[in-house]
Amino acid sequence: MKTLINLCAAFAIVVFTIVIAPSQANAARHIYAEVYYKHKVVLVGEWGDGGKADADTVWGYLKTIKFKPTDAFKNLMVNHAEKRVVLSGGGGALADSKITVFISYGGKSKFRELSLVRIPKDEQDREWILDPKEVEDMFAYRLIGRRDAARLRYPEKLKTQKSK
Repeated sequence: MKTLINLCAAFAIVVFTIVIAPSQANAARHIYAEVYYKHKVVLVGEWGDGGKADADTVWGYLKTIKFKPTDAFKNLMVNHAEKRVVLSGGGGALADSKITVFISYGGKSKFRELSLVRIPKDEQDREWILDPKEVEDMFAYRLIGRRDAARLRYPEKLKTQKSK
């Protein structure tokens, strides 16, 4: 009887080890995105990927990331009925703009204007997306770190974007 109990216990341990043991997981990367207006974070978003996407691909995530407004955004007194809001960065040189969009591993850029499109609020209070066309327009003007630049799969893509 004692042998049967020991055998059952050993079997349970083997099954537990096989079922519960961690399988090999892909390395996940948590990506943060922020929209700054007048040096304050007004929108925050996040995304995840397997860690292999280059800076160009990560920048493209800005076209689909859903953003949550911060208290600084709420202080802008945006009309809750508006489906589209345009933040103005001021006239003059792009470098002097009051709007900055940042995404980790993808770079940052100044915007003269940034259109925000309201979507139905989800369970995490995310209710804004960036205008995809404007994200694409600023592709060639973003700044990325040297490490991210060295990992670009198609660096010539950046050159063709600037020449358009």
